[in-house]
Amino acid sequence: MGFSWVKQERFFPAMHAGYEFMFWQLAIRLQIGAHLSSMGRALKGNTFIRPSVRYNINNRLFAQLGLKTMQGGTADWVEWGLGYQVFQSRRDRN
Repeated sequence: MGFSWVKQERFFPAMHAGYEFMFWQLAIRLQIGAHLSSMGRALKGNTFIRPSVRYNINNRLFAQLGLKTMQGGTADWVEWGLGYQVFQSRRDRN
């Protein structure tokens, strides 16, 4: 069995830092990160940017749309989804 780039493209560990600007039920997020694996850096570049928009439907349910880039600013893929927040801080309960 030989090495397959296609199979290896599924998982790239990375770390990121970001900022979230919230107003009303909407949150705009901007995250900047770096790939940790040599394969991730070889295929996707050293850094990525991840802008996204999150809408809080209620205290626990949210919808999100985001874009992940490769090689700094080239669009790589679009992500979307619904989420459920299991744990909440006391200030988020009201």
